[in-house]
Amino acid sequence: SPQQPTWIEQIEGTLVLADISGFTRLSERLAEIGKEGAERLTEIINSYFSRMLDMARSLDGHNVKFGGDALLLLFMGNDHALRAVATSLAMIRATQSFKAVIIGKERIRLNMSAGVHSGTFWSASAGISGVRMQHFLLGREASYAAKAEGKSESGEVVVTPATRQLLGDRCETEHCGDFFRVLRLTTRIA
Repeated sequence: SPQQPTWIEQIEGTLVLADISGFTRLSERLAEIGKEGAERLTEIINSYFSRMLDMARSLDGHNVKFGGDALLLLFMGNDHALRAVATSLAMIRATQSFKAVIIGKERIRLNMSAGVHSGTFWSASAGISGVRMQHFLLGREASYAAKAEGKSESGEVVVTPATRQLLGDRCETEHCGDFFRVLRLTTRIA
């Protein structure tokens, strides 16, 4: 098969790194049960991530990367920062309302924290067309969402100064070191 040439472009937008805690413990406990546990884990993961990705898509967010315990979402176009923060807050509320999983006497809850950064990113795709293509976000700017997420506690959204500036008076925040913890949005998203 012919190799697709690598392409790279600059894009403007907002990245959300949403980190989910609880999946490691959940998968360990369900693995102890065997095949039934593996099926249950698959069902929980599919249900949970489908819900999170539907929320992102509803505000025109795109899934860049999906890991066992994290989502990397990209928002572009009008009000990308506002839509990214609104999605992050909605995903956290949904995670908090997600039913606890009871395994034996243990009750396991999922939690989420998110870091949000707006900027210019290098978007690249490489691979073999029709076989396996990979998408990457590169450059220094791409790491800032992870730095913001590193400052967030469970149930919190932390944004970088660049995102805070784009939000203007549509969001209440408080300082969190060099970043800002989101308290609430002061505007509704259509």
